Amino acid sequence: MWKPAYLLAMLVAAALVGCSGEDQTAYTVCESTYALCTTAPCQPIAGKEDTVSCACEVKTGYSLGMKPCQAEVETSEGKQIASRY
Repeated sequence: MWKPAYLLAMLVAAALVGCSGEDQTAYTVCESTYALCTTAPCQPIAGKEDTVSCACEVKTGYSLGMKPCQAEVETSEGKQIASRY
């Protein structure tokens, strides 16, 4: 059975492929855990000009992005999760 989110991602990808023009961008659909940062509230970091900290929502499912799919990475500070559109 097709999931609605998957169908939406595939429709968006198909629409982008059908666009004409020289400035086409390749998008990749992934099914993974990702950080949704496009609507996240951000706060300036004191002492670091032009740097902010954002409270991104972590989601699992299908996402569309301009970079290849990335797995979670364990760091000394916790898991690092890539942000996607």
